[in-house]
Amino acid sequence: MKLDYFEFKNKLMQLLNTREFHQSNTPEASVLIPIFQRNNEPWFILTKRSTQLQKHSGQVSFPGGKVDKTDEDKVETALRETYEELNLPEESIRVLGSWHDFWTPYFQHVATIVGEVLDLSNIRPEPSEIDRVIFLPVSAFLNPEIHKIEHRTHNGTVYEVHHFYLDNEDIWGATAGVIFFLLKEMGLIDQNNRHLPERGGLT
Repeated sequence: MKLDYFEFKNKLMQLLNTREFHQSNTPEASVLIPIFQRNNEPWFILTKRSTQLQKHSGQVSFPGGKVDKTDEDKVETALRETYEELNLPEESIRVLGSWHDFWTPYFQHVATIVGEVLDLSNIRPEPSEIDRVIFLPVSAFLNPEIHKIEHRTHNGTVYEVHHFYLDNEDIWGATAGVIFFLLKEMGLIDQNNRHLPERGGLT
């Protein structure tokens, strides 16, 4: 299924501007959900974290990280972390809005900032943090054949964890949950053909 970039962006903007989301005024971390246009289709930018990192090493994620006390707000956190990881300057990103917070075992509230990347030419991954940058069309995530759900137990509670198998990578946990539920809320994933978890996003 091929997606038109401008139709996708308009639908995304409508969602961000008209819905109420679960958000904290004091999130502990913030990530950027970067989208860009290629061949008139919407694409995501993801990163594969360095295997040398102590947390989430080798995992595929959106750029982002912990709130710094000097950050003005969650948007600044997401943009600062994106620059530190990818050398992508703030001027290259048009912030479209914020979506639901998600949680991980490390943070109760991680803010999600949706941004349109206008210029990819400055992307240079920071080797100490990022092994490689991954560009994937949004349409690839609509294929139910590459989407799986497993059960995991954390602190005595069983959770359903999403996986997308793309580009020789297992995109799982919070990142996969964010992608799944964002596309579901946009009406791009048919919930009648998917098993929807009560709570996702464990990483």
